[in-house]
Amino acid sequence: MKVFSAQFVTIKIPQIEVQIPLRYFFEALPDVLLTEEEVRVCQLIMQGKAVKDIAATLYKSNRAVKFHVSNILKKSGVSTRSELQAKCARKLG
Repeated sequence: MKVFSAQFVTIKIPQIEVQIPLRYFFEALPDVLLTEEEVRVCQLIMQGKAVKDIAATLYKSNRAVKFHVSNILKKSGVSTRSELQAKCARKLG
């Protein structure tokens, strides 16, 4: 498993924007075990990127990104990307 201590993510919640180290996401949700590809997608989700932007960044199809997003949401116990960001922010704050 790779350590992402030097990378940061930005959590965007209406009227609030917080930049945190990506490792804090994993500390906030320790029970969420993600694959390496899901970690990459998750990092971009936490930056507020759209599916098409994530796909372009990772050189993946939109369908592949949607598959990863779906898996991340299921593993995190939420139903939307905004809920994922909010859940992480609540656990950290």
